[in-house]
Amino acid sequence: MSIDFVTGSHPETKKITKIDGKECTDRFDVHVTTGQEVALGSSNVVKTYIPICRTHSDIIFEFYASTDTNPSYITDPNCRKIGHLIVDVASSGDDLSVIVKMIFGDTELRVEAVENATQKPSRCTPNFLG
Repeated sequence: MSIDFVTGSHPETKKITKIDGKECTDRFDVHVTTGQEVALGSSNVVKTYIPICRTHSDIIFEFYASTDTNPSYITDPNCRKIGHLIVDVASSGDDLSVIVKMIFGDTELRVEAVENATQKPSRCTPNFLG
C-alpha cells in the first residue's frame, strides 16, 4: 500500500516518485487487530483501493500478518507475507477502484476483491501457516 510521502515522518528509503507526487511505499494497512472481535462469516472489514497509476491493468494485493500491535511497514521484522491476490482492472474504464473484503470463517480467513466497474469478484485464502 502507498500513501502520500511526508518528509520527516517516513524514511527516505520508502519514498517513490510518481507523476502526480511522492508516495510512501510498503505501508502496513491494518484490517483487523489481535483480540478484535469479528462476526464469523461476515465481511465486516471492507476497504476501497485504487491503483497507484491509471495505466495499470491489474492491482496486486499482498496480505501480511504481524505479531506487532501497530506495524508501520511490511518490511518490519515481525511481519510476514501470508498471501496475494491479483485483480484485473483492464476493462474497468475510468473507475479502477477495487473493494477488498475480509471474510472471517470458523477456521480460515477469505479475501474477496470486487472490481467496482464490472462487479467481477476475485478471491484468495491467505495462508497463516507459512
